[in-house]
Amino acid sequence: TGTAQKVKDGRYGSERIGSFVGFLPAENPRVAIVVSVDEPSKGSRYGGIVAAPAFAMIAGEAMRHLGVAPDPALLEEETAETGEPELASVTPEKEPVQVDGVLTVPELTGAPMREVLAALQGVGLRLDLQGTGRAVSQTPPAGSQVLPGQAISIIFQ
Repeated sequence: TGTAQKVKDGRYGSERIGSFVGFLPAENPRVAIVVSVDEPSKGSRYGGIVAAPAFAMIAGEAMRHLGVAPDPALLEEETAETGEPELASVTPEKEPVQVDGVLTVPELTGAPMREVLAALQGVGLRLDLQGTGRAVSQTPPAGSQVLPGQAISIIFQ
């Protein structure tokens, strides 16, 4: 994901460009997709919020065109009673907390990758994600304090 300030008259303004870049399929990539949203007008200006949904739709169509079946481990789980997708396991209290530029790392284990990405979007951490499915470990651990720009590693299975 990316979020960039635009330059106007030699100075950075309040306008932004939100972007998302990905490739697929994850194993043996054959397609690269770049989505860029110039001056998003509603809600967030961050790439993961404004560009990632478009990427997901385009990637889904590209995967169908390539004849690649969805990975069942990455699909949303449904509750047995209703057949509806489960509520997010990364709740607002599990999102990173920032005080005076220092971030407190939330508990992410057990959450699907999609929810981990949503929780960490736009906080300025470098993400090292390995595997697919749900988060089984994270470094640094929950409760650790980090600065923007530092890396957080999460392993999924």
